[in-house]
Amino acid sequence: MAGDKKLLATAVRAVKEAGRIHLKYFRRLKSYGFKEYVTNIVTKADLESEKAIKDIIRKTYPSHGFLAEESGEENSTGEYRWIIDPLDGTVNYAHGFPLFCSSVAVQKKGVTLAGAVFAAYIGELYTARKGKGAFLNGKRLRVSGEKRLNKSLTGTGFPYSIYFEQGNQFERFRNIATTGPVRRGGAAALDLCYVASGVFEGFFEQGLKPWDTAAAALLVEEAGGKLTNYSGGKFDIFGNETLASNGRIHNQLSKLLAK
Repeated sequence: MAGDKKLLATAVRAVKEAGRIHLKYFRRLKSYGFKEYVTNIVTKADLESEKAIKDIIRKTYPSHGFLAEESGEENSTGEYRWIIDPLDGTVNYAHGFPLFCSSVAVQKKGVTLAGAVFAAYIGELYTARKGKGAFLNGKRLRVSGEKRLNKSLTGTGFPYSIYFEQGNQFERFRNIATTGPVRRGGAAALDLCYVASGVFEGFFEQGLKPWDTAAAALLVEEAGGKLTNYSGGKFDIFGNETLASNGRIHNQLSKLLAK
């Protein structure tokens, strides 16, 4: 639909502008602030890129609402809502580690219609429209065809709640890591894009927020992947558990996470 194309084009403009801001400050930051924990930080780039994203969207869709990481909800009563992570992987970014991205999704009545994820430093733009496929720099994406867990690469992350909920998380990590290789990239939206592109066969993390998953979850689905909670139930961007895979190893991962 033409409307969806326009929504995606706006999302792309927004994430690219955020990426420009990211590169302006990358490895040039003099300081950053803390939120709840020492692993949850905020930088000048987070705040400036979120404002830029919202300004771009407002110019085209002045009546639409927002759910953004740094500024929260705004105008949430309408049909359309934009879900924004201005800088996913802020800890990576603040320390000069080049895995970070911006993520923008747009929903109509709770259904994600389009999304874009842009990793500016490595030059990767991931895009998707509902029912129209997922793409990396314009090339169609498909999830991996691997069926064997011991030959699969799985991504994960540790939530901020690890400070007071350590046991289950480390045990789950151990269960997966003893069956095949696991990587911890530090930017969940990008990790989910790696499932969509076939780099990862699976990804799991708890405690993610809607702005971490909204755009990238659409990419996984449009690339032929599967998303659930850890036990195999319905995935919800507002839920506490994210399990994404190529579909072929999904049940194996779910069983290991349920142990």
